Amino acid sequence: MGDITTINGYISPAISKLSLSLSSSTSLLGFSVGISGYLSGIDSAAISNGIVLLEFTVPAATGWTTLTSATTGPDGNYQATWLPQATGTFTVRASWARNGTYEPTSVSATLTSVSDGSKYVFAVASNATVSSAVYNPSAKILSFTIRGPIGQSGYADVSLPEEFAVDNTLLKVHVNGTDTPFQMSQSGDTARLRIAFVFGNLYDVEIFLAERQGTTSGSQPYLLYVMGLAVAGAIAVPSVLRLRSSQKKTQSKDYQS
Repeated sequence: MGDITTINGYISPAISKLSLSLSSSTSLLGFSVGISGYLSGIDSAAISNGIVLLEFTVPAATGWTTLTSATTGPDGNYQATWLPQATGTFTVRASWARNGTYEPTSVSATLTSVSDGSKYVFAVASNATVSSAVYNPSAKILSFTIRGPIGQSGYADVSLPEEFAVDNTLLKVHVNGTDTPFQMSQSGDTARLRIAFVFGNLYDVEIFLAERQGTTSGSQPYLLYVMGLAVAGAIAVPSVLRLRSSQKKTQSKDYQS
């Protein structure tokens, strides 16, 4: 029998991938942020029972504050709800330690929110850096600046109260002064716009919010109908009164005869 040779080797863990999505409510009362994502392996297979740590930080902070943790389900999805104590700019990080097969991974996203000064919140979630978010209530314009690594694809998910997003044909999005396409979806009392980017520089974004012109124009047929009834009534009532008056006079003459 020949000699037995033993070879010691090392198998490196496979790459894992973690996604992160932020969606906020649009009311100051009970302002909340929904956090969700997906944990998978390099082959896109779901990783279940993974504990995802959720943290946040704010500009000028020196560390991370733990929000909570969430466990992935059989489909690899996780979700949690966060109740910020104030509007502002936050960076949220989701991280997963590892298991025996996959290596650790993390991902982050930013959320910038501003209020209209009364009861509504406008929020921008992105995988890039969002700053200088301002809402002009008199002009109904939400503006912000976004910056990302050059050549990287990115997005801005803008949450609006449905009152300010009557019709996506009335909404306008300008990026550096140029009319830019967007995707619009509805979830409860919140409208969400997604604006896609391929970052090359700093971008100034302006969103011109729609007014309730659709509601006004939609009610015009009803208003015309009511006005028609009013005009008809104004014509018909004197005619009826004259008819009744002439009938009374005729009856009176017959009685006297």
